[in-house]
Amino acid sequence: MKPEEVFTPRSHSINQYSYVERKLHLKSLEEGFKGSKHIFLHGDSGTGKSWLYKDFLKKNDIRHLTVNLTNASRLGSLNQEFENTVNRELKKQKTGYSITNEGALHTEGGLSGWWTGVVLKAKTILKRNKQTSYKTLAKEPFEACLEYLRKKSKKKRAVLVFENFESILRKEELLEELGNIILLLDDERYGQYNIKILIVGTPSDIMYFFSNYPANGPLSNRVEELTEVSRMTEDETEKLFDHGFQSLKYQVENRDQIISHLKWVTDRIPQRVQEYCLILARKGESDKKLDANDLTSCDQKWINESLSQTYTAIENVMNSRETSIGRRNQTLYCLSLLEKNEIRLNEIEELIRSEFPTKTEGKAINPSAILTEISKAETPIIKRNPKGDAYYFTDPKFRMCLRATLVKEGENISKREISEIK
Repeated sequence: MKPEEVFTPRSHSINQYSYVERKLHLKSLEEGFKGSKHIFLHGDSGTGKSWLYKDFLKKNDIRHLTVNLTNASRLGSLNQEFENTVNRELKKQKTGYSITNEGALHTEGGLSGWWTGVVLKAKTILKRNKQTSYKTLAKEPFEACLEYLRKKSKKKRAVLVFENFESILRKEELLEELGNIILLLDDERYGQYNIKILIVGTPSDIMYFFSNYPANGPLSNRVEELTEVSRMTEDETEKLFDHGFQSLKYQVENRDQIISHLKWVTDRIPQRVQEYCLILARKGESDKKLDANDLTSCDQKWINESLSQTYTAIENVMNSRETSIGRRNQTLYCLSLLEKNEIRLNEIEELIRSEFPTKTEGKAINPSAILTEISKAETPIIKRNPKGDAYYFTDPKFRMCLRATLVKEGENISKREISEIK
């Protein structure tokens, strides 16, 4: 077995060799599916949301159909993506049929989609020099999507999954349309299909994004926001590591030291853990051995392969001349220490004063101004929460790169050059 068969950080399909059950989140999904509300599953990029819900649906024999909101954003239409979704499932379908006077059956109308229907009943009418056509009325794309999923599911539970919710946050018409679609499932015409909706995305507080649309006001009674999918627990990270390298039959020396380092640099983000494990596995492929002495070169390779652009963005922020470099670098260092995804002003100020007591004694820090500057960089590493009460990393990899890049000596912060990262 090869390393890339065991560690697959960008695979859309669950890999049994590197998947670890996320018990807390599986329990949260179970409770959500027992309830009457639709479900919103959220968490940062790379935290394993897709593998999580696919694992849950498979284990519970729930059928699903996935609508990609990124594609809907590109096309400017949810209806178009509903149409594409069913077309991808059914491939080529015909819109109608005609019976010629010889009784031969022909298709007509092109390939406009499954929901345009099939002939209710084909009748052979043998009339010389005359042709008769029979067509059904088309269902609109959303209902056709529900109907297809229900037929596919038969009597089993079924869910329509909307992936990449973050892709439509700036598309007001699509947000409003998605809100209306959720409300429509209370209507008898659409509710008859008994389909649940699962929305998957990176931002939290889904109700905030629908708050500008009065017509969608009742959504708060129809959508449940589940526990945020974040980094793996320490135990889950260890299980992924052990299971993967046992599958590869590697001999692992200094296991605890390697795992401790793995947890810190990857922030226990599933995709990043797998990336790093893949580099470790390739490093030891020749003799099927891992050793803590490999960590330095693996760090270097991981930064170069996965985080080089991230490093450049951090370097540019540190080199900015718009404010005091010392205070800003202190702030960046404290950002790397945070475990939570939300970055709150009071927490950052407390960290700065705790880590740099001499340099902050009796001085104003103004973390709000510093975080605002960092968020307005050419490549922002943090962004303000739309509600305005906190910040968050634009990608978890920025926190990882800060941990590998910044060095604290006493109360001074310096930056490792990329060739020196250990």
